[in-house]
Amino acid sequence: MRKILLIEKRKKAKKLRARNWSNCDNPIATPLSTTNYCVIGSNEYNCKDTACLTILVDDNCGEIFIPSAFSPNNDGNNDTWFVHGRCIKNIEVKVFNCWGEKVFESFDKSKSWDGTFRGKNLDTDVFVYIVNIRFIDNSKKEFHGNITLIR
Repeated sequence: MRKILLIEKRKKAKKLRARNWSNCDNPIATPLSTTNYCVIGSNEYNCKDTACLTILVDDNCGEIFIPSAFSPNNDGNNDTWFVHGRCIKNIEVKVFNCWGEKVFESFDKSKSWDGTFRGKNLDTDVFVYIVNIRFIDNSKKEFHGNITLIR
């Protein structure tokens, strides 16, 4: 826990005295846009001070990139398939084979597909994906297309 040390000068005693506060609140801020926060403090002598902090939020989310092919051959290049993008709050990813069978599903933006289904490597083929994204501003967008798995 962070401790705050306050040095105060007493009127009568004319000496410095330190207070150690370890039970202060630790607010957490997660603004979606640039925001200015200020704290105003005062003491028993009505002395006041203000401290402000501006949290800059980079809200340039850029584009969503969904690769159209990958090659899960363990060479370290394009071995998994996943959605690339910033400002993603929630995601739903579904991948289907040509018979409409779901071969991959994830609700985790950091999880990628390794080209397997039920623990077995799938052969070279074209698959269909549907991706639903909720962004940090709560807007939603659906993406769909094809992925080519190359062995």
